[in-house]
Amino acid sequence: EKDRNAVGAVENSMTSAGTLLIMALSMDTTTPESFVHIVWASAVSVCFAAVLFGMYLRLWHEHEHSHPLGTEDSHAHTTQQRRMLVESTGSKHVHMHFAVGNMT
Repeated sequence: EKDRNAVGAVENSMTSAGTLLIMALSMDTTTPESFVHIVWASAVSVCFAAVLFGMYLRLWHEHEHSHPLGTEDSHAHTTQQRRMLVESTGSKHVHMHFAVGNMT
């Protein structure tokens, strides 16, 4: 869960930085011709977000599986996965793996 909180903090920071950039550009926009800078900054931000999301999809693999009773400790689990094991009736949980080795 600490990783999820760290990712959320980074997401909030990047969103705030983008908002600050657009706000600063809009304060400097005094003519219709200079509005193009806001448009380009927005377009670059959207493209950057798409690249980051594509990298996430390419670098991480997620799958769901279940454990037979008594074999929950056969591999490492995060706090969230342990909670899912306790709460699910079929010992079902999701694993997320860094999948650089699986890239083709």
